[in-house]
Amino acid sequence: MEKIDIDTWKERYKPKMDEEQPCCFKQYYRHEINDLADKSHVWSHIQGDIVEQIVPGYYLVNVDCFYITEVPHNCARVEVDVWTEEDEREKLIDIILHFSDMKEEELKSLSLYVLIALESSLN
Repeated sequence: MEKIDIDTWKERYKPKMDEEQPCCFKQYYRHEINDLADKSHVWSHIQGDIVEQIVPGYYLVNVDCFYITEVPHNCARVEVDVWTEEDEREKLIDIILHFSDMKEEELKSLSLYVLIALESSLN
């Protein structure tokens, strides 16, 4: 499975754009997207617990929205990282640093799940 970032995906597959961002067709357009003759241009934006990805194909589970690209994916085994575990770690560390006396070095050594628990205890 090839993992690429969002900028590489934009360059390679050329999604339909809305100003600076790719057009995100929400779930209520799924019937129109399902009726497309060529689904090799459809990508699904999947949201998991920790990771957000864009994957080739038409999916219905954990899908936030769909993208249509000019260049077909042809069932390529590609994952586009939109929000990664490292992004989540950085966000949590920033929040915890703002609300606690802990040092950044201490926080960077902790697992993501410990960071999540720490952040939850601050609320």
